[in-house]
Amino acid sequence: MKARNGKFQKGAKTTHVEKPASPSKRKTHGSRIGAVPPVENLRGPSKRQLKVAAPTQLSAAPRSTIDAAASQLLSLIPGLTSQQAQHFLQGLVNTRLSVQALGPALTKLETAATPSTARALQATENVWRELDERYRLLSSTEVATLLGAKGANRAYAANLRAKGHLLGIQRRNSYVYPGFQFNARNPRIKPAIPLLLALAAEVTWDLEDLTIWLSTPSGYFGGDRPADHLDETETLLSRARDEATVQW
Repeated sequence: MKARNGKFQKGAKTTHVEKPASPSKRKTHGSRIGAVPPVENLRGPSKRQLKVAAPTQLSAAPRSTIDAAASQLLSLIPGLTSQQAQHFLQGLVNTRLSVQALGPALTKLETAATPSTARALQATENVWRELDERYRLLSSTEVATLLGAKGANRAYAANLRAKGHLLGIQRRNSYVYPGFQFNARNPRIKPAIPLLLALAAEVTWDLEDLTIWLSTPSGYFGGDRPADHLDETETLLSRARDEATVQW
């Protein structure tokens, strides 16, 4: 077998040798990945190995499988960092899970959902998830325990909510209670909460909209979240009324 002009000759057959791409031509920007080859462009054993990273399998895969897939990406793509590989694979997982959740729901609709509607719903869901990560959305029993009710009675939070003393939002099949409304040092409901609830009832402000406003950066507070200013009762109530009654 002799090499001649970039080819290996064996009898009458020739086999081309493909040169790997130079790592210097691959760019990375922070956590974003540049020039990542799609699975279908990988050849030989590499393609077979990377099949474990396909989103249909990753969506239900344990963390160890995702870590293994990330290791394979690192070995296949010179210059790729572990953080970039994890970010890339997690994006595939999240996309697949979103498709699995939204696809069946959309098929049950009698009318077609517009892309703008789908984007708005996803944006709202993202706000709730961020709220949970930042302040926590407490269950009824967690609220009862936090406020010192005996036996962690679920009805305790429901009674406070019914009396207009506690902000509760129905999510799926139960009520949740944003953690920003409680004083951390001496567990109790912050005085501004009943006043905000009374204002919402007065101006017919939906409680979900009130909660989203409280937990979203606002120009009224220089980009801060109103929930971080619950101790500034008078200012908060004034800004909340402006928000609830603004005319577009």
